[in-house]
Amino acid sequence: MCRVASLGLPAFQCYRLAWLRETSDSVPVFDSLMRQMPLTSEAQALRDEILAIPCTDEPMMDDVPEYFDLDQLEDLHELALSRSRKAAPELRKLAERFPHFPKLLNYQYVAHMLRNERRQAEAVMKKLAAEHPDYLFTRVEIANKALGRKEHERATAALNPTLSIRDLYPKRDLFHISELKNYYLCVARILAQRGDPQLARGVQAALAEIQHDENADRLISHDVMLANFESNQRRIEGDEKRRITVCRTHYRPSPSRFLAAHSITKKSPICMSSTWICPNHGLPEFSRCPGKP
Repeated sequence: MCRVASLGLPAFQCYRLAWLRETSDSVPVFDSLMRQMPLTSEAQALRDEILAIPCTDEPMMDDVPEYFDLDQLEDLHELALSRSRKAAPELRKLAERFPHFPKLLNYQYVAHMLRNERRQAEAVMKKLAAEHPDYLFTRVEIANKALGRKEHERATAALNPTLSIRDLYPKRDLFHISELKNYYLCVARILAQRGDPQLARGVQAALAEIQHDENADRLISHDVMLANFESNQRRIEGDEKRRITVCRTHYRPSPSRFLAAHSITKKSPICMSSTWICPNHGLPEFSRCPGKP
């Protein structure tokens, strides 16, 4: 049975995926098909590389002003997620009081987004990017917006060309799980959009072991599905072009043989320069000329 290299699945399943792309339940079904296939050696190596990064789920108090203790930070985080009308104004006041603490601006951005206040959120993000360009979640949000526009090259530039969090912050020995999850979620989507779905699956496997997130997993699967679909479409189109080229190159019937096969008399006006393929006989079809007989 013919198999497709990028998926490693039977051809009939690949055509089924093309149909599933238009259905609402396409991602879960695609996942069930893809999980039948083992990771490639490159994807496995990338997965192991990510899992080797030291991380913790404990709160990290590095670069936190002395004014805040752990309980206060947790309260601020809950405030940002509360969807309260008072959340963003309170966080803005704290961000103005502690301008060197980017987490407060990030919380303010989240508070605006959860209330669907996109214009205010965009203003906060521009301020965050201007004042704290190296803050991880600034880079992640810039990358997410670029990925939403299918601009994976701009997203790569935001995260780091090597797509490694260690290369981005070489002096850090420990990362928080939320940092790894958000950074490598973008990495997986970049790999899928630029045509490396197998590497994206390697990142997806690593994230599932670090901390399973159904929404993130579904988002990666969606981009991997589209990447495989587009790759298979290009392969099918290429095969079709090669097939037609072979037909035109290796089978050139004489005009008299063609006319006899199609019951066309010499008096019928025809255009001898046409290059269409006859769907019935597989022969070059001389289209009728619009001129006078």
